[in-house]
Amino acid sequence: MKTERENNVCGKTHDNCCNKAIETNRARGRLVSLSNHDPLLSIPAAVSKKVFHISLAVAALASAVFADVRVSKLFSDNMMLQQDMDIRFWGYADDGESITVSIVDADGRTLASGITTAAGGRWKLSLAPRKAGGPYEVRITGRNIVTIKNVLIGEVWLAGGQSNMWYIVSNAMPGGNPAIEGAGELIRAATNTRIRYFFDGLGGTNEPALDVYESSKWKETSPGNVIWFSAVGYVFAERLARARNVPVGIIGTAVGGTSMQWWMPREALAADPEFALYAQKPWNPNLKRIFEQSTALYNAMIAPLTGFPMRGVIWYQGENNARGATDDKLQNAVHFYRLFTALIRSWRSAWNDEKLPFLFVQLAPYGKHVDADPNDIALAYTRDAQLKSWQTTSNTAMAVITDCGDKGDIHPLRKIPVGERLSAAARAVVYGEKIEYSGPVFRSMKIDGARIVIAFDHANGLIAKDGSLTGIEISGPDGVFMPANAVIEGAAVRVSADAIAAPRYVRFGWANYPEPVLNLYNSEGFPASPFSTAVTIGEYVK
Repeated sequence: MKTERENNVCGKTHDNCCNKAIETNRARGRLVSLSNHDPLLSIPAAVSKKVFHISLAVAALASAVFADVRVSKLFSDNMMLQQDMDIRFWGYADDGESITVSIVDADGRTLASGITTAAGGRWKLSLAPRKAGGPYEVRITGRNIVTIKNVLIGEVWLAGGQSNMWYIVSNAMPGGNPAIEGAGELIRAATNTRIRYFFDGLGGTNEPALDVYESSKWKETSPGNVIWFSAVGYVFAERLARARNVPVGIIGTAVGGTSMQWWMPREALAADPEFALYAQKPWNPNLKRIFEQSTALYNAMIAPLTGFPMRGVIWYQGENNARGATDDKLQNAVHFYRLFTALIRSWRSAWNDEKLPFLFVQLAPYGKHVDADPNDIALAYTRDAQLKSWQTTSNTAMAVITDCGDKGDIHPLRKIPVGERLSAAARAVVYGEKIEYSGPVFRSMKIDGARIVIAFDHANGLIAKDGSLTGIEISGPDGVFMPANAVIEGAAVRVSADAIAAPRYVRFGWANYPEPVLNLYNSEGFPASPFSTAVTIGEYVK
């Protein structure tokens, strides 16, 4: 059963705040989140308790006499609606109250209108699809009138995942990480007000919530606002808006240090015996980071959005799931694959759209653990699981960022290429533009005597940047790999090693942090995905 939520006082979606927050309790079946931003935390406990009870009394009195129509907090000034899909609104009102929703243009003309009646304290209404345009005004009329201003219709995308998707354009806060590369120019050029960003307030709940947090708001792009936007999400939107000449809205739901199972509905976890333990763990209301448990982030931050039409999802996550639970790296990768593809299916089911586009980022090179354990190649297997997820799941695409990593920092600052490559994928896969959107991807291999010839897809104009090919290894039947001689031949690469007369396997970029940086690209400037012919797709799909 869904529960309506109280205001998350903090409302910040950055790791520093998450780590300092959050006392939680339940009042009348509602989650109340208090953080270090809440002045109640700085006064004596006895006084705080009195204030809390007084607040509940005032809220109860207000609810008894407050009969105005209300709208979900997802709908605010500066918002973006999805073009070419039903336009949906919902909210709260007394049973039997008649609600009219109208879209009005700048000249005061009503472009669309509909009427519904509240039942069970709630109302919802759909208007016919419209093409991109605006700004408009949306008027919700019952006993009172709610006006939503500066509304655009265009393309809406959800930006989800963990800290690398959350990472804002300018992390200019005490103790924060450095700003991304190119932040200054991005900020100065942030003048396209047809790009909008929705800040989804942070929190976790045990049951699916009815509404987003009070702190959640839509913002226009400006130099002052864009510093708080997801860097990857903003670059994706800016490049997409520029290429397609359309307004673009991003719904930001990423939270640092989070695992996939926290972003999935309970029924999706319970349906698979491999994930059942995630679903069966009891809810713990005393965690400092309340969302660090299965389904909590889905319930709080995704469930309230599922009635809102949107074009698709961009996703950057996996670091938290990359290490796995066993010493068997392949077994961990297969688990990652199964969990990730289940997440995609569950979100498509929640939006009632089995073709909902899901574009994601392959994990960047990161080398801290290599120094501690040279045999630790967990990220290599995780990247392979992501590659197989793309290859076996329709309406998906994967942005390869092997040239954007940082050996010593899991939060690389090269975020602009990430957003650009996701945008290219959207343009090609979702909008049908005839452009390249991926780097070379392993297709097949052929053993030719003492050589192996590797064929690639997305291989127009294969090149090795800055010298000979790097990161390619070869092995015989024993699976002991060594550096290979690699030569580009058209859309293929010929691989051999003097010490191996009967080669069997080839792998490329098979390390947490390949060194030197991988340099196989196509002529459009997209880097090749790492792969290993020793790990077949049959290992994942059984």
